[in-house]
Parts: sequence; structure tokens; C-alpha cells
Amino acid sequence: MLSKSAPFAAVSTGTWVIAMAVGGAAVQLDPDRDTLVNVSGTGAPVPSARFMGVREFEMIRDGSESLGTDTDAQRVLECGVMLLPAVEPGLGPFRGRAGGWTVTRESDGQKMFAPGYHVALMTDSCLSLSSARGPGIVEGPFARNPWYLQMLAALRPDGVEATLSATGTSSGATLLFAKDHVVRRGEEEVRLSSASSSGCATALS
Repeated sequence: MLSKSAPFAAVSTGTWVIAMAVGGAAVQLDPDRDTLVNVSGTGAPVPSARFMGVREFEMIRDGSESLGTDTDAQRVLECGVMLLPAVEPGLGPFRGRAGGWTVTRESDGQKMFAPGYHVALMTDSCLSLSSARGPGIVEGPFARNPWYLQMLAALRPDGVEATLSATGTSSGATLLFAKDHVVRRGEEEVRLSSASSSGCATALS
């Protein structure tokens, strides 16, 4: 992602889904909605918002292994099968609210699709809270969930991209220890050098 020109949004999906606005608009973050400021590999502040996405997804599915069908997906949309937040009531942008299903699910297939759509809607809320602009780049398990990606793409006007790697955390950790690693970001050259005492990456140019 270092080679991509801002603005864009990075969405890391795992136990936590963390939406990060790289080069986004100025924003007043609300800590009561689980927003925070992360720091990029070049030392820049990155407004962010988070919730326990994959954990919530697995809680909702409750062990179901159903893959679902296109018919299931269509019925979820037609019947308004929707899960309202918060699944984890003490965390995320809607913590403290009592969530629940809007209607009764008709099949195990709907149990597969509705949670994916729920996580996409929650991701969009987090991106809005962090004032993200530009395309959303998704990495982690949900980068391989077509229903999540389709719903998120429908919500984000600048589109969504999925990374090929399973996780970006290992790549990011490698950058922190890379010696004189040079990347290009648009017309700008950024050089990262490892700090020998702390292992933290420093932008040199």
C-alpha cells in the first residue's frame, strides 16, 4: 500500500476489522465510538475506527458451514434480513446498543449471507467515522468473501479492491525491520530505514 497515492482507505479484516483513512479529510474522532489514531509506516497519523468483525461474523454463524446460494442472497435483500448492531455490545461504533435480527432467517444459507452484509455495513460506518476517501483496499479473511466485497463496493462511491495476500500484518512488520527500503508513492520517493535500537521504521525522504 505504500506505493499507492492517497487518499485511500485501508481495511484490515481479522478478529478486529480496522478501517483506516490514509490521506482522508480532517475529522474529529469520537472515542465513544471506538475511533482512534494509528500511525503509518512513514510516521503519518491515520484516523481509524474498529469493531470485532470476524469474531462477530463467527458468533452470528454459530458453527454453520452452509455456503448458501444466489437465491439465499436474493432473499436476504428482498426480505430485509438484517442484523442490527451491536453484536459485541461493549465494542465498536455502536457499543451499548441492543442489536438483533429484523426478521427471522429462513435458511442456513441466509445465516451465511446476512452476517457478511452486516460486516460490510459496519465497515462502511467505520470508514465514514474516520472520514475515509478514495478506494477501499481490503486485506485479510474478508478479502476473499465475495458477498462482503459486493455490499461494501455498493456503499463506497470510490470502489473497493481486495489484496491477494492473506494478511498484511506480516508484510507491515517486515517493513518495520527493512533496511533502506525504498518505495514510490505517485511522484514521491519514500525511503524507510530501520531504527537499530527500536526496530521502528523512519521516513528518510
